Amino acid sequence: MNRSDSRVTPPAARIARRRGFPALRLCLAALALLPLAALAGQSDAPALLRMKFRQGEVNKYQTNMQMTMHMVMNMGTGQSHPGPAPQPMTIPVNMNMLIQQQVTKVLANGNGVITSTVLNQQMSMNGQTRPNGANTPTTTITMTPLGKVVSMTGIPQQNPMSGIFGPNSLSGMGTYLPSRAVRPGDSWTDTMRMPGLTGAGSGTVRSHFIRYETVGRYRTALIRSVVTVPLNMNMNMMGQPAGRSGAGTMTMSGSMHITTDNNFAVAEGKLIRTTGDGGASIAMHFPHSSQPSRPGMGAMPQSTLMTMKMTMTMTLTP
Repeated sequence: MNRSDSRVTPPAARIARRRGFPALRLCLAALALLPLAALAGQSDAPALLRMKFRQGEVNKYQTNMQMTMHMVMNMGTGQSHPGPAPQPMTIPVNMNMLIQQQVTKVLANGNGVITSTVLNQQMSMNGQTRPNGANTPTTTITMTPLGKVVSMTGIPQQNPMSGIFGPNSLSGMGTYLPSRAVRPGDSWTDTMRMPGLTGAGSGTVRSHFIRYETVGRYRTALIRSVVTVPLNMNMNMMGQPAGRSGAGTMTMSGSMHITTDNNFAVAEGKLIRTTGDGGASIAMHFPHSSQPSRPGMGAMPQSTLMTMKMTMTMTLTP
C-alpha cells in the first residue's frame, strides 16, 4: 500500500466518526450537568432543624421596629366632660436596638440557658427622641432545641402596652422548629405562650418551610410562622397587672398576631435573620366611678379601643 492509501479513511470509519461525535457531545453535556443535579437534590433534601446551644457562644442581633398605635376613646352616654369630645390619637414609635444573646449553660436535657441584653437602644415616640435604653434589665431565657421558650426571668412588671412588642416579648417568641425532619413545602402547627407577658393566653403557631436560602455564608431554611395570641388581663389604674378584677381595675381583652419569615442556619443551628409584621387589637374597659376626675384630667372614658401595627427586622451581626 502506498502512502496515499495509508491516509485514506475507510468509508465505514468515516460514518462511525460522524455518528460518534453527537453521542460524545451528549455524554460530555450529561457529565457537566451532574453537579447541578446533585445540588438540586440537596436543595430538596429533608433536614432535622434544631437549635444548637454552645456554652459561651455570643450572638448579637441588630433590631429595628416601627410601630403605630391608634386609640379611640368612648366617653359613654350621659357623661359630662369639659371641652370637646376627645379625638382619636395616632402615635408612631420607632426603635433601633442591638441585642446580645449569650449561651450561659447547656442543660442535660439539651435545653440552653441564654441571657439576652439590650446593649444599645434608640427610641422615638411621636417624633420625640427618648433617652437611650441601654439600661434595660438582662433577661434570662431557657429554650429547647425546638426553639420553644420554657421560661423567662428578669422581666420587670411593666405596662403590657409597652411590653407586647418590646424586646423582651420578641425574645420570648421562640423559633418554632418542627419535631420531625422536613423539606421545602412542609407545614406544621404548634402552641406557644409568651412568658413575661401577663394576660397572654396560649397561642397558635402555624409554620411553613418555604425553601432553602443562602444568607451570607449560611445555608438557611426559610420558615414562615403565623402567630396568634389571645390577650385577657386586668390592670390597676397605674397600668400594672392586677391579679383579679375588682374596684379600681380596668379589663383588657383582644388578640395579637405576628407573621415572621425566619432564616434558620441548618448546620449552625441558630437564627440568622427575621423579618415580620403584625398587630394587636385591644379593648380597655375602665371602672365606673362616681368620684369626679382629677383636676385638669377631664372625665375618665368608659372604654378605649387601641389598635397597633408593627414591622420589624432582626439580623445577626458579624
